[in-house]
Amino acid sequence: MNPRDPRLIAVTPGYVTMVEGQPGTGKTSFSLLAATRKGKILYISYSEPERYIRGRIKRLNPGFRGELKFIRMMGGQVERVVSTIIEHLSAGYAVIVDSINAMISEVKDPYDNRTLNELLYGTTKDKPGSLILISE
Repeated sequence: MNPRDPRLIAVTPGYVTMVEGQPGTGKTSFSLLAATRKGKILYISYSEPERYIRGRIKRLNPGFRGELKFIRMMGGQVERVVSTIIEHLSAGYAVIVDSINAMISEVKDPYDNRTLNELLYGTTKDKPGSLILISE
């Protein structure tokens, strides 16, 4: 596989990848396909049900035998999400947040939004995991 393949770049240790686009453009498919190369996935969902994500992985990469952890998020848990992201990045997971827009919308103060972005980007740099943020 080409070392400049975007799917490999997205799961480079310490990298943060922002996948943006309109609904139906393949953001989730790209993110999941990239993450299966890491072997360990944490999928944080603000909208998609676990059954859908597991089925999507089976269709995209039928041979995937790695680990998928799934967390369904509801409002008001930003601190829990951030600590979970950091924990899994430290353990070498490909962490997917779907969607970063939903996560950020929970933070009411613009200063805290900037702090959240800096925390996510800055924390990832020294970790063996990678972070994929889906944005619409």
